[in-house]
Parts: sequence; C-alpha cells; structure tokens
Amino acid sequence: MLFRVLLVDDEKLALASLKFAFPWAEYGFTEILATTNPAEALSLLQKERIDAAFVDIRMPKISGLDLLESSRKMGLPTVFIIVSGFSDFSYAQQALRNNALDYCLKPIEPDETHTLLHKLQKHLFFIRIRNDPILIKRLLSNEKNCCEAFLAADAPQELTLLGIFSSMLPQVLAEANALSPSDCLFFNSESALLLWRGLLPDEPWQAFLKRAKENALLVLDNAPPAVPAFQSALLRIQAELYQHSENSAGLIRLSPVSPDITKCLKEIILYISTHYNEDLNLQRLSIQFGINYAYLSQQFKKFMRMSFSEYLTSIRLQNACRLLLSTNLRVVVISEMVGYNDYHYFSNTFKKHFLMTPLQYRKIKDGGDLQ
Repeated sequence: MLFRVLLVDDEKLALASLKFAFPWAEYGFTEILATTNPAEALSLLQKERIDAAFVDIRMPKISGLDLLESSRKMGLPTVFIIVSGFSDFSYAQQALRNNALDYCLKPIEPDETHTLLHKLQKHLFFIRIRNDPILIKRLLSNEKNCCEAFLAADAPQELTLLGIFSSMLPQVLAEANALSPSDCLFFNSESALLLWRGLLPDEPWQAFLKRAKENALLVLDNAPPAVPAFQSALLRIQAELYQHSENSAGLIRLSPVSPDITKCLKEIILYISTHYNEDLNLQRLSIQFGINYAYLSQQFKKFMRMSFSEYLTSIRLQNACRLLLSTNLRVVVISEMVGYNDYHYFSNTFKKHFLMTPLQYRKIKDGGDLQ
C-alpha cells in the first residue's frame, strides 16, 4: 500500500534533514512533497490527496498548529505529525488535542524514525481500508489481512455481520448507513456485507429491519473477534445469500457456529477446572472455543444455573478451602495459587461466601474456636 507525505519546515536545512532522515520507501511512502512555505502547504493539503504531513511547529505567520487546526476545520483527512526543536509539553498537548497522531523532537534519532513510520503506516492502512470496499474485498481473500483489517484495531467483544441481498441494494444500504456500520464489503451489484464492531443498537435496528425486510433478504450473524470464527460466519452468510437469493425479502438469523453447545460447554468446564488460577474471562474462552460471546454467556448460565464469573469464583474458593485445610501455606500464597492477585479482594470474597475469614476457616483443621 503506497502513501503520499508532505514535509513542511520554514528552514531549508531542517527540511532537507527531515527528508533524508526517514526510510520513507521502506514503509510505503513513495511520493514526498516538501515546502518551506506554510501557505503553500495549506494549498497543497486542500488540492492534493495528502495521506500524512510532517510539519514544524514554529513557522512565521502560519505555525504547524495553525496548519493542523485549519486542516481539521476543513475536514481534510490528512494525518499530522508535529515536529519541533522545543521540548515544551504544552506544544504536544495542543497538537494531540487537535488529533495529531504524534509529536517528535528534532533531531530525530534513527530508531525513532522506524517506530514513528511503523505507527503511521498502520494508522493509514486502517483509514484506507475503511474507505475502500474494493480493497476490503481483496484483503478478505487472505486470512491474515482479514484479521488485521477488521479485528486488530480496538478489538470488540463481538462483531455483528449483516448480509444483504436486494435488487434495491443502494436504497437498503443508504438506510443501513444510519446505523453507522464500521465497514462495507460488496459481493456483487445486488449483495453486500455490513460489519459493526459490537452489537447493533436495538431501536434503530428494529426500525431499519421493519422497512428493509420488505425488499431485501437479510442474513444476520455475530462472530467473536477471532479470524477462524469470523471467516466461518462470513462464508455462511455468503452461502445463505446465494442459496436464498431467489427470495428477495425476509430475515435469516444464523444459529451459532457450534452445532453441539452442550459438548462444548463440558469442554469449557473441564478447561476451567485445570486453568482456574489463570487470568480467565468469558471473552478469552469465546475466542478460544470459537463461540459467539453473547451466546456463550447465555448458554453457560442456562447450563450451569449461574453466570461464568460466579462459577469461576466458586471453583477458586473450593480450591482455596482445600489448600487451607490440607497445607500450612500462608493465606496470601494460597490466594495467588487460586488466581487472585489481590489478597484483600480474595479475603473479602471468601468472607462474603463463607461468612468467615480464610484464617478462621483454617482453624477448622485444628478444631479451634472460630470466634
């Protein structure tokens, strides 16, 4: 993926230094524009597609912060890096308040150039993907790219995917756009996939659903943020759209990926019994076992008659009781052995469940008085 960058510094020597200090081509920056005139820079930002701008913070008449602020007011998409020879934190604060990606000091160390360009390249990559459905479609053919494109940035607890088949696709997509999808992928002129990071808002979704079902086939599914589960959901949506494309109206809500949830829950419970002392949470397990997060939470509670957190707590406390009665280990050591990093939290949780402290419980072993 190739990018265009603009360098702005009123000093010619500093501008040349900026141009040659960075390994631009290594990170896809193949076109480098440079100017010592901030007014010309503002004109270039307006007329040309500039992916990123490195601007000096102190320049006559128009400062780097002025350029940044003007760019934001005009709604320009350029990503800014503020460069300065002044180690004044107030400049950094101003730059970051105006959504500059980063702030660096001159002279820039060689190691910093790689770190900064890597961060910038990744940021621009996600911006380009969000605005290019054709690129999304091409990237989806590669599992690694698919993961980077949809799942790596601020990975949510789950994803909502909506496949749409309709001869009135533009109109349906226009209505769906009010729900603010994260991305859109076109399969062909009559079918598309919309993706949300998280759950759909209930009331706007119901209103959209009521209208869209009259002239579109909708295939709804949720997937945890893991590549295999996402790819599985994507393929199932494509299959459903193809299979039911003759029926141009209605809603198909796909069932969870796992066909045997009971068997899977037993495997999860077995896993908890041997890993209860680790940093376990339901999101991690949903990814590991390839089950939708919300569905797993619902089915776990139905199967175990308690929530996941309640079950994990009970297993940890059972093992704490066993260790309190069968060993002479200090209570703080036992708390860590059963998965609690905070001794006070462990002690309070123990007392809440057993109406006595761990030390009082231990006295049972010696036949002591609990008072």
